[in-house]
Amino acid sequence: MYGKLFIEDIELEEPNCSFDAAIYNAGTLPRCPTEVGRYATPILMGIYVLFVNVLLLNLLIAMFSFSIQRIQDRTDQHWNFQRYILIYEYYSKPPLPSPLILISHIFLFIRWCARTCCNKCLSTNQSDLIKRFSNERQLIQWENVIADAYLHKLEMMDLERLEIKMQLTHERLDHLLVRMDEVHETSQPSQVSGARNFDIQPIVKMPEQLDKRLRNLEDQVQTSAESLKWIVNAMKKSKLSLDGPVPEAYDPAKKEKEKLKKEKQQKEQDSMYVQSMISQQTETQTKSRSVNYVGTGIKKFPVPEDMASWGITWPEYKPVYYEAPEVKANPSWADHIDLLELSPKKRLNKIKFNAYDESCKYNRTSYLGEYQIIDGIPRNPMGRTGMIGRGLLGRWGPNQAGDPIVTRWKRNANGQKILDNGKYVFEFIAIIRSDNKLCSLPGGMVDPGQNVYECLKAEFKEEALGGLMDNEEHKKKIKDKLKIMFEEGELIFKGYADDPRNTDNAWLETLVYNYHDNTGEVLHPFQIQNQGLRAGESVDAVTWLTARANMTLHAAHAYFVKLVADKLNAAF
Repeated sequence: MYGKLFIEDIELEEPNCSFDAAIYNAGTLPRCPTEVGRYATPILMGIYVLFVNVLLLNLLIAMFSFSIQRIQDRTDQHWNFQRYILIYEYYSKPPLPSPLILISHIFLFIRWCARTCCNKCLSTNQSDLIKRFSNERQLIQWENVIADAYLHKLEMMDLERLEIKMQLTHERLDHLLVRMDEVHETSQPSQVSGARNFDIQPIVKMPEQLDKRLRNLEDQVQTSAESLKWIVNAMKKSKLSLDGPVPEAYDPAKKEKEKLKKEKQQKEQDSMYVQSMISQQTETQTKSRSVNYVGTGIKKFPVPEDMASWGITWPEYKPVYYEAPEVKANPSWADHIDLLELSPKKRLNKIKFNAYDESCKYNRTSYLGEYQIIDGIPRNPMGRTGMIGRGLLGRWGPNQAGDPIVTRWKRNANGQKILDNGKYVFEFIAIIRSDNKLCSLPGGMVDPGQNVYECLKAEFKEEALGGLMDNEEHKKKIKDKLKIMFEEGELIFKGYADDPRNTDNAWLETLVYNYHDNTGEVLHPFQIQNQGLRAGESVDAVTWLTARANMTLHAAHAYFVKLVADKLNAAF
């Protein structure tokens, strides 16, 4: 980088060198340095070295500053995570030191044997590290409070910026000018009639001297405006050239239009922000890595987004094991083998993964392609979730489901489609689940030997139509309408579903179809809520729900509705 400079080359003198071009070109002797070169070369070399040192020092400072800034941005998060691991390890270890720790191990072994014999669920353990909620609504409310606090913090940071302060000041000035113009318009009728009456009773009476000055100022401003208007008109009539454009007069109506336009743009930006948040949460698998496992008070092992991939080595990762009692009861929709209770050798070939399982008539292939099998146990292709086992899901590996989205355009009393920001508003059939009381799509899990497309129709009929009613004549009409509707369905989504029931070894994959009635003829029997729509035995209620970006739906169903809105180019 600094180059090479030999002192012998600078101090050469005759007869060890020569000024003759023929001699040093032939390579007989080196060329003698000139008198100027003897002094200029070291000086230039010193300047060059100094310049490079300064440049490298600044570059080094910049690199260190950038590295420190990146570290400081995530220092608190990393420290909190390490602190949690330390506290969890301290809390989980037996209290007795060696060699008395043997007593603790004996006690733990006896307690484990007692619980195993009594067939008690491990989820009955009470832990100080677990924040418990009595129901799902309290958990959702707590998450909303945390999200609102975070958004409020971002909003306060934006308000502290200079650009935002200037914008707020400008808006306040505009509002003040509008108010002054309204006062001016209120006093305008008395001025037109010739009665210059300014004796309007104010709310707070100003001093007489100040009031007099304000009146004089208003008269002067009015006179100046009329004079300027007369001058501009005179110049136009005389066809004199103007150096610049004529300044526009203050127009309250124009200001109001601009204000409404800004509010409309802000509303559209807010809607786009909510939609992007829904998409981002689905892409990052937010619900699959939730803090607590759905329907229980079990706290999962926390998994940051940057540590979710299986390709990242994480020796501290200790997921929590859980399988629901209804899954352990070995129903028809669940596997009858608990792979985690078997040794790695006994697990092999117990279940046929990445293929159609003939033993239980169930398709264990994934929409995402071939998934990994580690020691006979399938691994979630979307990464860590903080929990192992099956949880509330019945199958090891992919659990296939079907979610139909039946939609129509929302219409007013006259039968005309409703517009919102230039786009039509649509409705979809939604159910209220019995387990978490959240709105959801009328879908369900695929039964053994059942096709996914058959599942879509069956679940919709069972949950949204109450088993197609009891009236045979009405049932026949609805069947004919449904046949037309299901023949025109369009695939919306096929793949991994971000569901709070997912674990490291069992996950949900869904097939989402949209059945849209563009004219309203097919879904005519369902126009009124109590005619055609009836909740099935497994749900609390069923209704038509207007699609909105701020609605709360079960699992990733809000993302699926957003995809339908994009396909229909509808308001959302």
